[in-house]
Amino acid sequence: MFRKGRFKSMPLFDEPSYADEPRSDAHPSLNKAAAIESSKSQKQSTLPFLPFHSRKLLGSSLSTFSTTTRAPEGQEDPLGLQVAYDIDNSVGDLVFVHGLGGSAWKSFSWNRDTSCFWPRWLPSEEEILSKFRILTFGYNSKFHGAAANLDILDFAKDLLLQLMTAASTNPEHQSRPIIFIVHSMGGLVVKKAYSLGKHDKLYANLVSRIRGIVFLSTPHRGSRYAKVLNKILSAMPLGRPPKAYVAGLEMQSSAIQDINESFRQQCDGLLLCSFYETLKTSLRLTKVLIVEKDSAILGYPNEMSAAMDANHHTVCKYKDRSDPNFIKVKGVLKTWAAQLVPTEPGLTGASISLIADPQAFPIIEHRIQDIFGALRPTTSRPSTPNGTKPKGGAWLLDKPGFQAWSAATNSKFSHFWLIGLPGTGKTVLAQSVLENLRAQGHDVHSHFFDRTHQLQRTASYCLRSLATQLALSNAIFREALFELHEKTGLKFNDQHQTLNSIWDRVFEGIIFHLPFEKPLFWILDGIDESDVPTGLFSRLSSIPSNIPIRVLFSSLPLKNAVGIDQSRIQTYFLQASDTETDMTAYVTRTLCALLPDNQEIQQIIRSEILRKAAGSFLWTRLALELMQERWHTEEDIKLVLEEVPKGMAAMYSRMVTTLEEQMPRNIELAKHVLTWVVCGWRPLYIDELAEALRPKFGAFTNLELTIRQLCGQFVTVGRREGGRSKASLIHTTARDFLVHGDEEHSPWISPKQAHEQIARTCLSYLCNDMWRRHFSAFENPAAASSGVSRTNNLQIAAVEYPLLEYATYHWAYHISKASSDSPALMEALKEFMLTSCLSWIEGIALSGNIAHLIRSAQFLKTYVKEAKGNTSNNILSRPQLRSPASQTSVDWIQPWATDFIRIAGKFGANLILNPSSVYWNVPPMCPRQSMVGTTFNSLRPIALSVVGLGSSTWDDCQASVVIGNDKTANQVLASDSYFFTLSGSNGIITAWGTEACEKIRELSHGEYVARMTLNRDGTLLAARGYSNIHVWECSSGRLLHRIPQALRGVLRDIRFAPSNTELLLIYGTWVVQHVQLGPPYVVTTQEISLSGLESEYCSAIWRATISNDMSKVALVWRGRPALVWNRQTGGLVRCRAPADPAQVLWHPESRNLLIMGQQTGLFEWCMTDDDLIEYPQVKNCQEMVVSSDGNFLLTTDQNGTLQVWAFPRLHLIYSKPNEGEGTISMCLSPDNQRFYDLRGLSCNVWEPDALVRSDDSDLDETSNAAGSYALTEPVLSTSSGTTMPVTTLVLGPTNEYFACAREDGSVIIHDLTDGKRLRKVYTHPAATPVMKLSWSKKGKYMASLDENHLLVIKRIQLKGDGKWAVFPGFEVRLAEAVHQIFFSADEKLLLVSTRQGERVWDIKGKAEAWVRLSDDCSGHWAQHPAEASSLILIETTGVNTYSWASGSKLSENFPVPAKKSPAPTFVLGDKPSDHRPLSQSRSRCSRRVIWCSEIGDSGYHFIVASTGSNLVVTESHRNLNLEVVSLKGHQDGQNKQTRSTVTNHITSKVRLLLGTQGNSLIFLSLEGWICSYDLSPILSTIDRSSGLMAMQDMGSSRANNDVTKRHFFPPRDWLNIPTTHMAVVGVDGTFLCPKQGEVAIVRNGLKI
Repeated sequence: MFRKGRFKSMPLFDEPSYADEPRSDAHPSLNKAAAIESSKSQKQSTLPFLPFHSRKLLGSSLSTFSTTTRAPEGQEDPLGLQVAYDIDNSVGDLVFVHGLGGSAWKSFSWNRDTSCFWPRWLPSEEEILSKFRILTFGYNSKFHGAAANLDILDFAKDLLLQLMTAASTNPEHQSRPIIFIVHSMGGLVVKKAYSLGKHDKLYANLVSRIRGIVFLSTPHRGSRYAKVLNKILSAMPLGRPPKAYVAGLEMQSSAIQDINESFRQQCDGLLLCSFYETLKTSLRLTKVLIVEKDSAILGYPNEMSAAMDANHHTVCKYKDRSDPNFIKVKGVLKTWAAQLVPTEPGLTGASISLIADPQAFPIIEHRIQDIFGALRPTTSRPSTPNGTKPKGGAWLLDKPGFQAWSAATNSKFSHFWLIGLPGTGKTVLAQSVLENLRAQGHDVHSHFFDRTHQLQRTASYCLRSLATQLALSNAIFREALFELHEKTGLKFNDQHQTLNSIWDRVFEGIIFHLPFEKPLFWILDGIDESDVPTGLFSRLSSIPSNIPIRVLFSSLPLKNAVGIDQSRIQTYFLQASDTETDMTAYVTRTLCALLPDNQEIQQIIRSEILRKAAGSFLWTRLALELMQERWHTEEDIKLVLEEVPKGMAAMYSRMVTTLEEQMPRNIELAKHVLTWVVCGWRPLYIDELAEALRPKFGAFTNLELTIRQLCGQFVTVGRREGGRSKASLIHTTARDFLVHGDEEHSPWISPKQAHEQIARTCLSYLCNDMWRRHFSAFENPAAASSGVSRTNNLQIAAVEYPLLEYATYHWAYHISKASSDSPALMEALKEFMLTSCLSWIEGIALSGNIAHLIRSAQFLKTYVKEAKGNTSNNILSRPQLRSPASQTSVDWIQPWATDFIRIAGKFGANLILNPSSVYWNVPPMCPRQSMVGTTFNSLRPIALSVVGLGSSTWDDCQASVVIGNDKTANQVLASDSYFFTLSGSNGIITAWGTEACEKIRELSHGEYVARMTLNRDGTLLAARGYSNIHVWECSSGRLLHRIPQALRGVLRDIRFAPSNTELLLIYGTWVVQHVQLGPPYVVTTQEISLSGLESEYCSAIWRATISNDMSKVALVWRGRPALVWNRQTGGLVRCRAPADPAQVLWHPESRNLLIMGQQTGLFEWCMTDDDLIEYPQVKNCQEMVVSSDGNFLLTTDQNGTLQVWAFPRLHLIYSKPNEGEGTISMCLSPDNQRFYDLRGLSCNVWEPDALVRSDDSDLDETSNAAGSYALTEPVLSTSSGTTMPVTTLVLGPTNEYFACAREDGSVIIHDLTDGKRLRKVYTHPAATPVMKLSWSKKGKYMASLDENHLLVIKRIQLKGDGKWAVFPGFEVRLAEAVHQIFFSADEKLLLVSTRQGERVWDIKGKAEAWVRLSDDCSGHWAQHPAEASSLILIETTGVNTYSWASGSKLSENFPVPAKKSPAPTFVLGDKPSDHRPLSQSRSRCSRRVIWCSEIGDSGYHFIVASTGSNLVVTESHRNLNLEVVSLKGHQDGQNKQTRSTVTNHITSKVRLLLGTQGNSLIFLSLEGWICSYDLSPILSTIDRSSGLMAMQDMGSSRANNDVTKRHFFPPRDWLNIPTTHMAVVGVDGTFLCPKQGEVAIVRNGLKI
């Protein structure tokens, strides 16, 4: 049944309307009005043109479409800058610039008909774009005419002048952002104008406003047809001269190169998007691509690019609003506009003015949102039928309790709690309070909870939203937040940040310490709809009274509010009488609008409505809407008033009855709509909903109207967020009624069936081969080498496909809520996994937020747990993937979820940089038995191949680092950005980065260190040595405090105070030391009195632990119950736990004491009520650590097994058996996603997927963050293998074998094809680790050197049966460390190079052939390229030739003929000349060659890496000086060498040098990619050059070729181990990387 009436057809939210032209999907009456207005507009188009500065815009003061500047029919468009659309208080400008042969209006009009000028569609399409002015710029770019001398420079100057003049007429225009939309040559004009303005103070302010450019087929590198066009113009009969601006478009013309070079250096920070044509343009007898893709794309890191189904003309002209090309451009503009324009109503001018530079506001806003991931709130009043909105609330403002709260005169009640029944206007009151406080000039921040939005209803999102608003309005907090982020890298926008961590680090850590000049007000509406209402309530209500923060809550009565401290809360219960005046006014306003001429009927309706309303605005609204169907006669109205049900339950029942009275198809459609609205992750936009319903019901003519007519008032439709209409449930109580029903009506929506239906729709939508092709148009390859943040390209890609984002992000959520016994759902999920999950992962990578992958995996795991019904199963087993239709088990889903979590952790960062790599890079790198590896490997003709690794499953070990210093570490701590290991005996603290697990720095205490500690934020590190306390800044390693200590004793614990200005230390001698960090430093001591205790307590304290608030200290003696000492009272309390405590810990949240017995289990003692809880499942533990948020406990037992337990019941969720030495120390990361343990000389980093989880509230509605683990089966970790670690490896003489040495001293030959072990050659004595390994060129000899300097040489031979024979050689022990060993070409001699010189042995004679001593050997030895009897020494100062037989120098370098003085030397960081000969001096070097590789096969070119450090760098090649050395002078008999320095642009990308292949340098980049850099241009330049005369040419040659090629990336855990620096690339491009005792072999990588 379709309803008709005024209420249903009107929008529920205020929105601007544009009568510019009718829309096909608009209401018929609106179309008619639009047509009339359009007719008027056409008549006005005949008005004469007016100058820009004097033109008066036509229309209303709100907004105006200017038609006065368009050319009348048959006339040309005017030149200059013209306004196409204007609006008061505009927020920015959209400026259109046409291309070659175009004009201001017709270039952007379909068929050059200016009535189809598409920029005018933008304001009515997107609300955010309706706030922008639209301008179009015309210049003389015609093919004919007399403007032959004008060029791009002239047009650019004209554009700048007109923009500046236009802005100067209105001062408000001088600060708003500009976005250009440019076609063809117009892009070059704008680029040139931008570059000119950057160097001209006159235009500096104007250019600073330019924030983005959309290029439509701009020939950035020119067009091959420009020269042809100019020739045609010259040959025409009328003698038209060639055009300068056409010549400027020729391929790589000087004009093009100049524009590109200048723009490339200036465009940092600009938003750039390039669209390229894909259809050929007709040129009389032929069709061609005018601007090819390579020329249309800049290739800059901050650029997006996409294809358009258009030729060069139609790329900027669109037929109608449904044109896919128009939708793409509109989507980009909308996204950019949302980024550039602040849209929060609450951000007043006064607040924003705290940001000194208004131009910087969008950048600062983006940075804040990057940290918090919270959008600014959208607060709006509930809508009412006729567009009126409930108002009022004045009565509340007059209440004494509220006035005392808002005036901040009563410090006792800093919180106001407004409690009311559903629908009684709490949200309206909260909004009224918010507006009233802002009108008084107060700083007010708000959050409105929405139960239908699964993210915005979370308490953690609420805190992030409040913090975001405060950072935007408070400069002090903003700077403190940025400082915390810079020092720690900490963000609160991912799945790891819980309510507790945000509260502790941001609110208690920063906000509550701010110096507020006036009170700060927080308005929180609907806190009962939060995921953890009591948890959030208790935290907010505990804000200290001295902090001027006033909080207003509104909610339903909370059931579990007993534990909330209400001593400082002013509570007010909302009564019907309170809102009676507001209700009367609301009903009166509504009736006056609907029945303006009948006062008597108004009075009758008003009286009856108010009598039945009982204070419910929601009921009143629904009652008025129900009456509209019979709003005809007075008798009808009276009848309706009698039939209107009283109370919300009766009203909902009536609404459901109305639904069920419709036609069957209408009922079905209504049910599908309500399914999405009731059970969606969030409220859906209308276009999303239409796309979701399309497969079942087809296309809709007007879905908004259909929803209003069919859904029985349960759904409201409003225009929000960028102009998109959104469908929302009328009230949260409506959901309860639809899901549970009542006595008369059974549930109308079954949640499990609804979620299954939505899940299947999303999966079906994603199972489409088109997504891979579609996504490829939105991938930006250049961004892979940039560290700048990327735009959400999935959002851009979803412009044409509205449901794409929702389906990508939320399908797994709906599966987790669906029934587990649906064969149809299992079949749909199976099809998705086997065919489309990679394109889905690509979509997530395009979004730039890989957390969606982890979240989806966790939802799948939740589904499996629920389906298995708490039964115990081995979740690591991998059952065969049978057809879901024939099985009830869901075990097959678990491995897929594990794969998704591992892919996110090991490949996530690089997937974001290159989303399409998920198809060809990720599957081969997955373990053999993983689902992704099994299903999708070898999908490309040239596919990556990975062999050599024995493990067929994922490994939990993320990294293993060697501590070094030859000392055993005794403590490990972790912050968000670093983890620290302490070698106490020598006082060395090593800081390691958490991302790459690489050594950052060492902090030397200079003496024995007993213990170290971190502050809460992880920004400060304190350590107590024998005689000093040191405090460092973690981010910089700067020593902040050094406090001498005279107190002696064994330190038992040390802790920072929450303020970070104090330290508390407890010693075994019963002494407590308090240190006030200064200066001045204040150190006080206090002795714990043990009087009255048994004699056993008089001995030294064995263990102690300080509580988080530093108010209590728990003390442990052997064989006696633990004691708790109160710092304030000095009293001691005996624990009721067992008398044999092994360790005690304070629980950070409950503040209870955890006590581990030596012979018993774990106990939790609550001091407040002396209650003791026993956990018998946790026993035999030697050490335990509790997480910072109190959710997890990490233990290790006597066997070294590591176990993770989840509070509150300590459920075992993970167990890692011991595989070697016992654990010395351990800790959990602050986000609880990984843990660290020290064993011997190494620290292991573990990331089990059992710990990886998404937002807590996403998975469960429990109040405890660890509560969702209650159903988790304990995970038994798989073994990572016990193979002895590799210490060095070497490639064999042929491309068939390699050899590696291991920590036990063994040397083993492996097959390079599959990595299999072929033969152990020998083992060094005493199992001493081998450090150097060399294999002779012909494969006859192998030499190795161990860490005790024992050199072993063996002769080896490959026999006919494929087996290796080993023959005795000789051994010799050296006196010093060796940095190079290699064989002569004839395999007769072996050279050993040390820092003190070289020694050469005669292999057959087993004797020293010659010795050459040197005060400092800092070079690299290599075989002479032409003479087998000679070798060369490559140093940074020269290349010299020596005799293999005698060691005598055979040649020296000659000085440069043009320079009488020696060639200058330089150190690391200098920028030497590109080309100069090397010095012949053999003096002591200031720099050392630490890596060298031959380039190509000639033997005359080498690439050399050197450093100014005295240390030999082996584990990292960052920031080294790279030079290409040519020995062509030797070949020509000139005895001359030249070199060329590789630019910093390349060296800054290098993490590890791997080798060369052909003329390319192969290296591991900082991002973890295997990359190549072509050295051919450098080689050809230095080979052609002589002396210093070719320096400039060579420099420019390299400048245009500083481009690296990325090939593939290994998993992150391959690169986080101590053996990564041994990775090497063979001559055929095979990549070898040692990993935990094995060697991974990657083939075909460099072919990709």
